[in-house]
Amino acid sequence: MTARTKTARNEIRKIDAAYNNSVAVGLTIAGYWTPAVVFSLNSYGIVHKYNSGGLASLDPSETYTVIAVLCITVISLLSAQSFRHRAARNLFEMED
Repeated sequence: MTARTKTARNEIRKIDAAYNNSVAVGLTIAGYWTPAVVFSLNSYGIVHKYNSGGLASLDPSETYTVIAVLCITVISLLSAQSFRHRAARNLFEMED
């Protein structure tokens, strides 16, 4: 196996950091837009029922919708943070 030069290693790190940063941006957008779209489609019924009696007044399917959207949001934002830290670590490891 041939040894890579310092410049080649830095370019690989930059490309990897750009990829990780792009994935982080996509996950962040998905984490913010998923609840916005779902709640805009179902907002009137869910919000009206929730205001009148809390979570107990929601149907099981509506409760599962709320829980699923919140889980998707949390998972995507945590994954985005992980990819962002990976990108920062790659840029920190670049050689002078």
